Amino acid sequence: GWLVSEQFKQIVSQYNLSEHKFYPAKLLFKDELLGYYFIQWGKQVDLSFGNCTYALRNRRKYPTNYTDPEPIFEFWESERISASELKIRDRDDDNRRSIEFMDKGKDLIIKDYVFPQEYDFFYPLLGADKFIIEPLAQELKEAGISGIEIMEVDDRRIAFLHDKAE
Repeated sequence: GWLVSEQFKQIVSQYNLSEHKFYPAKLLFKDELLGYYFIQWGKQVDLSFGNCTYALRNRRKYPTNYTDPEPIFEFWESERISASELKIRDRDDDNRRSIEFMDKGKDLIIKDYVFPQEYDFFYPLLGADKFIIEPLAQELKEAGISGIEIMEVDDRRIAFLHDKAE
């Protein structure tokens, strides 16, 4: 979870967030007790792996002395490949195919994420990243919220199988 301000809480609470809970928290800063909230993310949102689109990348190899940051060979990435072409139906298939490609010196990456439910701000089962829609990101930026880094998801796309829960 994160320690967040009242302003952050008020802004994001207007949007459709994945499972979460805010807890009141106190922060001692320069001998002053400040009111904050701790946001705890609940169950992570899993991907609908069988609906995602993938690509293959070569694994970057570096010289053994690590003094030259340039890779030995050029980076490349394949065209998009459907989950059905890769015979991926679920997380286990994704993991199995990823290992198979790693053994061949390639990384299997998700290019088009498909989630079962639509959210404006959510914590997917992909690691530490959270996904956030552009209007909410802009509102947080305009409000001067600091301590959060919002980055573009390059040429990847995000889709949802179902509309937002009412």
